[in-house]
Formats: sequence, C-alpha cells, structure tokens
Amino acid sequence: MRRKLSAQEAQILTKLLSMPFEGNEEVSEQLKNCEVESTNDPDNYGSVYIFPAEQSPPANVLQRIPVEGVVDDSDDVPISLLLHVVEGRVSELEIFKQDGTQIKAAINPVLIKVSRND
Repeated sequence: MRRKLSAQEAQILTKLLSMPFEGNEEVSEQLKNCEVESTNDPDNYGSVYIFPAEQSPPANVLQRIPVEGVVDDSDDVPISLLLHVVEGRVSELEIFKQDGTQIKAAINPVLIKVSRND
C-alpha cells in the first residue's frame, strides 16, 4: 500500500541529498510529491520503493546509486543507506545492516556519513 514519506524517511533522504551530485536537483524535485511502499523483502530494515509524481523532471544521474550513507547502529555495526535512481527516476531507499542482524536503534539522520558514487 502506497503512502507518504514518514518523517524519518524524509530526514534520511534530506541528509543523502545534502551531498551534491549530478541530478541532485531533479531527484529533490521528484521527492517533493512522491509516495512510498515498503519492499516485500523478508529482511527489510525499512527499505522503501519510491514513486515520484509523473510530472517530475527526470534526473541525469551518472550511477544507479549516486549517493549513499552509512551510520553505526547502537552495537557499532554499520547500517547502509542507498538511494537508487533508475532511468532518471528515484526508485528506492535501500536500508540494510551490514552484518545482517536486526537494527537495534532508530537511525539518527544527523550522524549519517554521506558519500558520492562517481
């Protein structure tokens, strides 16, 4: 079932978009009126598929994952946050804990370290 972004999802995406990359402005515009849907992956850590409004401009990104973030969980195991853009449309916020265990604490967007993939 599609819904609006949660406050935490919006904060994570805002943090990821704080790193400039080719297509950043268009991705930001696409996220303004998007809807999301939880992935059906049994190991879902909060990943969501993103459905931007049809009239949003396409983003000319260089990589499928133009930007990513990492933040440590309360047990010091890294959590990865990947922004996927497919054919110029933002498509997914992928979240996973790198050792495969459950996430123990809420992700604090302020602590996310963001890097560009280009």
